[in-house]
Amino acid sequence: FLLYFSYSGALTFGLSEYIYNFYSSSNYHLDMNEFKKDFYNIYIIQILLVIITLIITFLTNSFLFFLGGLLAIIYVLYSVIEIFIISKKEFKKISKYRFIRTLIFLIAFSQIYFFNLTNVYTLISSNLLAYFIILIITLKIFNLSLNPLNAYLNFNAKDFIRKIKYGLPVLYGNFISMLNSNVDKNILSIHLSIKDFSIYSFPSIFFILIRDLINSLKNYLFPNLNSITEDKQKFYYNKIGFSIIFFFIILSPILILIKIIIKSFYLKYIESLILLEPFYFCLILETLNQVLHSNYFQIFKLNKLFFLSNLIIFIFLYSTFIILINFNTSLYFLGLITFFLLSLRFIFIDIFLRQTLKQKKMITIVQILLIVAIFYVVTFIFNQ
Repeated sequence: FLLYFSYSGALTFGLSEYIYNFYSSSNYHLDMNEFKKDFYNIYIIQILLVIITLIITFLTNSFLFFLGGLLAIIYVLYSVIEIFIISKKEFKKISKYRFIRTLIFLIAFSQIYFFNLTNVYTLISSNLLAYFIILIITLKIFNLSLNPLNAYLNFNAKDFIRKIKYGLPVLYGNFISMLNSNVDKNILSIHLSIKDFSIYSFPSIFFILIRDLINSLKNYLFPNLNSITEDKQKFYYNKIGFSIIFFFIILSPILILIKIIIKSFYLKYIESLILLEPFYFCLILETLNQVLHSNYFQIFKLNKLFFLSNLIIFIFLYSTFIILINFNTSLYFLGLITFFLLSLRFIFIDIFLRQTLKQKKMITIVQILLIVAIFYVVTFIFNQ
């Protein structure tokens, strides 16, 4: 559920990417009326998707599909408002709204857990309730409405098509980039049994907070980088990259703590211990890709190249991974080949961007491998 829900941002068909890029630009004056038009354009798309969801639900008799589809649609409407707030650099508001949403979810889910009603339906319903309430709150604050008539009256077909044409390459690039980051999970969710896949995916749970931090950092950096001069943007490229690597070096002892927690409380997943290091290394590469590479592709308006480069990498990653898993399906091997393939993606993208930005210094894979060596030395000493 969490894996596939992460792709729901594609339901804006590129309009949210347009908002994110143009509204945070230094030469763009934020216009609330213009944003309302964009919001209602996205709302019309979501109304059509609700109708499609109802038809599929009726044909398949799947209430789970209806809940998941409705959650994705409500999430999209809220995320568009959130993107607008980020573009205005009002990060305190974002923190407040996310805190309220999380609090609502925890209250709802704790009640469900207390009455022993925990299942996939109640999990999705708790998320649905949290996003719906925060959506209603933000709609009131920004004087927006879910009245379809407002969406119809504000709809401009030419403007809608123009913005989608700009946003689609960015959307496709981001979407394929996410598929590339999840190359192992997307394939293994089909290839492995539920038990083996749960063991393989378990270490990722401990990195959720770090992933949230990554998303927050990405959201913070883009509007700030997008509003400064080109020379300064190029100047900060290496500094941001080296700062990310330094952050993960400082954070490395957390692996020892996670191992202690698994050995003490999650013996059922003890087999997943061998995956902690490979997954952590993959997280470093994912952070560099999301915070650094993705942002710079969009800042320099290399949207089509962003899409094409990720598409080429997608074909290579998935075909190579499918071939390799036919030779060995041990968990550690799967973790290592994921790290290896994501390292190749990192090298390819980084070399391309450095040449485009005319950067002399390079965030080399050697530096990341040095972190790998440090991890294994620390782990070896700790296990003696």
